[in-house]
Amino acid sequence: MHRQSKSGSSRMDLSTSKWKKELDSLVRETGVTLQDVCGYIGIEYNNKAVGFYKKIPKKREMFIGIGMAFRQELSVINGWISGYGGKKSLYSKDVLSDLIWIYLINCNHSNQNPDVNYYKLYDECREAVRQTYDEIWDEFTTGTLDTVVIDSKLETVGPDPAFEGIRAFVAENMDSFKTAYAKPRGMLATYVNTILGTYSQANDGIATPVNFLRGYLDDSMINYITGSADSINAMDMKTRSKNANVKAVPKLKKTHIAICLALGMAEDEINSYLELMGFLPLDENDKDEGALVEMLAVWESEHPLTRAYKNIYELVRDENAVDTAELSAREELQAVSDMLMLRNDLDYEYMKKGLEFPYLKD
Repeated sequence: MHRQSKSGSSRMDLSTSKWKKELDSLVRETGVTLQDVCGYIGIEYNNKAVGFYKKIPKKREMFIGIGMAFRQELSVINGWISGYGGKKSLYSKDVLSDLIWIYLINCNHSNQNPDVNYYKLYDECREAVRQTYDEIWDEFTTGTLDTVVIDSKLETVGPDPAFEGIRAFVAENMDSFKTAYAKPRGMLATYVNTILGTYSQANDGIATPVNFLRGYLDDSMINYITGSADSINAMDMKTRSKNANVKAVPKLKKTHIAICLALGMAEDEINSYLELMGFLPLDENDKDEGALVEMLAVWESEHPLTRAYKNIYELVRDENAVDTAELSAREELQAVSDMLMLRNDLDYEYMKKGLEFPYLKD
C-alpha cells in the first residue's frame, strides 16, 4: 500500500493552516461569522467542528459559497478554487455553469442588494439562461471574443429579478460560448495530428487513424480529444438536442495532466496547456506534482529526440534548441514513440522509487 510521505503530509497541514488563517482574517475584516457562512450556504452549523474550516473543501461550489458569504470578488474565489482546490478556475465561456456563478459573484460583490442571497439563485438563473440559449441556438452572431473580453463585459451586467441582463449578454455573445475551450483543445489536436502524421509518413503515406492511439491513451481521453475543438461546449448539431456540454470537459487538474503526459508533453508544455484551461502550473511543492516535475526533467534529458522533434514541428518554441533540421525519418518515428511511452516510462520510474504514479489508470 502506498503511504503518504511525512513531507507530503506536512505540506498538506501547512495548506490547511493557511486556509484557516485566511478565513479567520475574513471574519475579522467583514464581521461575517462562520455561523453566518453556514447559514448563507445552507449547511448546519456546529461550533465544535465547522467542516469547511477544519478541512479544505473539495468542491468548487463550496469555495464559491464561502467566498460569496464574505462578499469576495471573483479573483479571490478563483484563487481559492485553483490554489487550494487544485481545480480549474471559473470560466466565463462555460455558459450553463461557470458563467452563472461568475455573474452571481459579481452581483453579490457589488453589494447592490445586500439582502439577496445570490448563492441560492443559481438554479433559477441557470434555467433562465438555458431558455435563452435554446431559443437562439440557430442564430449566429458575428465574431468570437477572447475570454478576457467576455470576463470584462460580464462585469458590467447588473442584477435584475428576471435575469434579463445576463440573458441579453448570452444572446449577444453566443458565438463566443460555442467556441469554449477551443484553444486548449486546439493544442491537443495539434499534438495528435502531428503524431499521427509522423506514423502516416512511416507507413508510405497511408493515413493513421486516431484509434491507433488507444494503445497509449485511455478511452475517455480518446473520446474527449476526438470532438471538434471548436464546438466542445455546443449542442449536438445533428440531432439539435438541447443538451450543452455534449462532451464533458474534465474538471480535475490531474486528469488534464494525464492527457498531456499521454501525448508526450514535458513540464513547459503542460504548464502552457494548464494555463489555457484555467489551472495553476505544476507545483514543485505539491507531493504528486513536485515528483512529476523532477522525473520529467530526468526523462527529457534521456530522450533528446523528443525536444528536437517538437521544435521541428513547432509544438514548442525553444530559442536555445540546437539545429534539428536533419532528423531522419527513423529518428522522428523514435521521438514520437518515446512521447507516447512517456506515461509508462514514468510509471516504471515511480515504482522503482516506491512511489505511486497518479496519472495512469490501473
